[in-house]
Amino acid sequence: MFDTRSRSRLTSRKPLRNDQGPKKTKPSSWTSLRSILAFRRPVRSARRVFRKDLIPLLLDDAQSVAQIARLVGEAPRDIEADLQHLLRSLKHTEYIAVIEPARCRKCGFEFSASKLAKPSKCPNCRNTWILEPRVSLRTKQPG
Repeated sequence: MFDTRSRSRLTSRKPLRNDQGPKKTKPSSWTSLRSILAFRRPVRSARRVFRKDLIPLLLDDAQSVAQIARLVGEAPRDIEADLQHLLRSLKHTEYIAVIEPARCRKCGFEFSASKLAKPSKCPNCRNTWILEPRVSLRTKQPG
């Protein structure tokens, strides 16, 4: 006689993966292009900030690199590189740079004024509560 358990197993077996539903078609080229573009970083505009355009932003107004990047719409690392170059070339202009170095809010440790990026931790107290360095420009006093 037949074993009913084995018979039920044979009839309740799930169909193979290839037998399930209608055959899937390949996505159209537009769909695949959209999926590729969805994972790419947004393309930045062709407009670059010129270093001379940073002078009016910083004239008599201290700002951090992050604030300037938000105003201009560029990445902070790009603005930092442009600011470093601008600070080196200021000796040929009528402006001088005033840099407020980064400072720990907890213990008051003051970082080097040569770095424009915000440090991650204070070397004294290991706190992350740090004020960003700020840069401003002033006109040179005659004489």
